[in-house]
Order: sequence, then C-alpha cells, then structure tokens
Amino acid sequence: MVRRALALLAACAAAPAAALSSRRSRLALRLTGGCGDENENSTPFGVSPEATSTLLSEGFPAGRLDGAPVGQRATGSTGAALRVRRGGAKRSGSARQASRIARELSDFIENPPDGCRVSVGKSLNVWVVTMTGPEGTIFAGEKYKLRVGFPPDYPMSPPSCYFLSPSPRHPHVYTNGDICLDLLGRGWRPNLTIAQLALSILSMISSGKSKGLPPDNHIHAASAPGKPQDGWMYHDDSC
Repeated sequence: MVRRALALLAACAAAPAAALSSRRSRLALRLTGGCGDENENSTPFGVSPEATSTLLSEGFPAGRLDGAPVGQRATGSTGAALRVRRGGAKRSGSARQASRIARELSDFIENPPDGCRVSVGKSLNVWVVTMTGPEGTIFAGEKYKLRVGFPPDYPMSPPSCYFLSPSPRHPHVYTNGDICLDLLGRGWRPNLTIAQLALSILSMISSGKSKGLPPDNHIHAASAPGKPQDGWMYHDDSC
C-alpha cells in the first residue's frame, strides 16, 4: 500500500501544475457560487466556513478565491499523502460516514444533477437541495427546497428528506413536505447517493400531469416531516 501511494505521489508530482490550478479554480467558483453562467434567479452552491472545515479535515485540500476559503476533493498527490499518513488505520463508523458524506458533497458539486443545486450550513449532516422544474412540465421554472438530513447509520439507513415550505402540490407530496417515495423507505439501498435520490425526486415531481394532494393528506399533514418511513403504504402500491 505504501509503495502504491509513493508511486502515485511521484506520478502526480510530474503532472502540470497549471492543470491542477485550473481545476482548483473551477471548483472554487462552484463552491462560492461564482460561476459565470449563474443568473440572478439561480441558487448557487454554498458551503459554510464550518462545513468547509469539516471537508478539509476529511482530506479536502484548501484553495482560495478572492480571499474566501473553499474545500475541494483530495486527489492525486494530496490524496496519496493522506493515505500514507493515515497508515491504513481503521477508522470509526462516524469517521467513515463523514468521509462518505463529504465525498458525496464533492461529487454533487462537481457533477450536479440537472435542475439541482446544493447548499450546506454549519453541519455537513444537513443539506438543502434547490430543485427547479424542467421546461415542458407543469412545474417548469418553479423552485422548491429539499431538506436532506443524514441519520447516524447512513448509508445503511436512508436519509431524512422532505420539502421545506412551500412544497410542490403533487399527489405524492404531503403539505407538511413529506414525500411518498419508496426510495426513502424500504426501497433504499446503501449504494444510492443523494444526487441519485434528488434526481429521482425531481423526476417524480416533473412527471406529474396535474397538481393536487395525496388522497390521505388530511391524515398525514399535521405530522412532523422527515421521520423514518417504516411501514409506509406507498401510493404506487394501491393506485
């Protein structure tokens, strides 16, 4: 393992510095919302200083853009050096979870699903994904915010996901923000990612033919959103 890491270090040291610098600058622009194609109505990526510190502790080297610290994924020589320093020590479950979430965040920022933007506050364990309805659908141009929370045993258990108010009027979305989707319950698999989940939710919303409420909304609407969906009867099972 050490020989492999040293070989990676040597190979990456020979890579052109300009290419690495360019990649860091592009990612920094995404993290700070400074992409040139952003318009005034778009929601840029945002990562708070606290979340950035967590990213850095998980192996994301620091970069700076106009004096603002940002995080980026550890790759090449930096990633290899981190693996050497850690010496293969077995990490705790919480450390593995933090690493998984940080990796997912980096991947989401670098390759966002169509119509989705992510922002993170003080904790990496809570994301807000802003979704924009695609053209040609009844939700075209409408924006909705999806709150994503990570349970202590993620990814073995699904994340807590619900729409912040106002939620879309859709037959599978309750007025409290909960979403009737089996991927949030029995259909969840540990190899799924938040990017894939967000895309599935946006696809479900976009496929709606008319705006309306779930048939059992009056029963569920007063409940606190985001609770585990154990034992749910999903709408697609019965209608």
